[in-house]
Amino acid sequence: MPLQKFVHNEEVWGTVVSIILNSSKHSEDELCAGVQEMVQYFHRIDELFSTYRPTSEVSRLRTGRLNIKDAHPWVKDVW
Repeated sequence: MPLQKFVHNEEVWGTVVSIILNSSKHSEDELCAGVQEMVQYFHRIDELFSTYRPTSEVSRLRTGRLNIKDAHPWVKDVW
């Protein structure tokens, strides 16, 4: 299989994350699917941990609008 290249720029965390994948083992569709999984993960982390978004779990914990017992397990691990 020839070398496949997939490039994606995603706005998240108040910046742009650039993802560049090269593979001779995976198709462009497979690379795209992998990038989409990464992008979903990036946004999930932002939803949980952003200190700038008032709706994130960390922001809600800080302001008393969320109890730690009701937080996502990842947030509990670092809180």
